[in-house]
Amino acid sequence: MSKLQKSAEIGARLRVFSERKYPSLKDFAEKLDITPQSLQGYLTGRRTPGVRMQEKLAKLGCDTAWLMTGRDRVVGVPFGNRYYPLVAEIHAGNSGLTQAAFVYESRENISGPDIPSLDGALYFEVRGDSMENKWEDGDLVLAHPNFRPKHGGYGVVCWDDNEAALKKIFYQEGKIILQSINSKYEPITLDPATEQVWFLGSIITTIHKEQRYILSNIKKGKHG
Repeated sequence: MSKLQKSAEIGARLRVFSERKYPSLKDFAEKLDITPQSLQGYLTGRRTPGVRMQEKLAKLGCDTAWLMTGRDRVVGVPFGNRYYPLVAEIHAGNSGLTQAAFVYESRENISGPDIPSLDGALYFEVRGDSMENKWEDGDLVLAHPNFRPKHGGYGVVCWDDNEAALKKIFYQEGKIILQSINSKYEPITLDPATEQVWFLGSIITTIHKEQRYILSNIKKGKHG
C-alpha cells in the first residue's frame, strides 16, 4: 500500500469517527482545537495524525490503533477497568524469551478487556518481524492459557526452558506447527511428547505500539 493510499484510508476512518460522535465537522474541529481547514487536511489524507493529534483523539474516545491501522481490538468491550501483567518479550522471529520463562513477575500492569473470565491472561511484548504486517515489533498481545488456539488460529506458544513464539498454529498428527506470516521464516515443528509445551494460549487482543505510547502518555498526564 502506498503512503498516499494509507493516508487516505486513515482520513476515511477519521471521518467515520467524526460522523458517529459529532453533529458537524465544525464541532469536531473545535473539540480538537484546530481549524476546520486543518481538519479537512486530515480527512482528505493530505495530513496524517501525529503523536500529539493521536493523543487528542484518544482523549475524545477514538481507538487510535484502529484509526492508524484499521485493526480492531475486542469490539464493544471497554478497556481501562481491568489490568493484566506484562510478563515477557516474546519473539516473532527466532524463538526465545528475554526473561526467564517461568518467572511471572510483572514488569507493569496494562489495561485490557473488562471481562472477568480473562483473569489469568498475560501480556507479551512482540519482538521481531516474522508476523508483519499483522503484528510488529513493540506491539503487545494478550493471551490466556485456558483458550487454546484453533487450528489455523494465532497464539503464543512457550516450550522447554526458554523458548517462545507468536505464530499461526496448526495441529498435525499430534504435533504443533508454528507458521510465520513473513515467508522468510521457516515453520517450527513441536512434538509435545518430547518437548515441554507449558504455555499455549490464543491471542485475545492486541495493543499496537502507537496506541501503547499514547496510553502511556495519557496515564502520565502528558497531554501535549
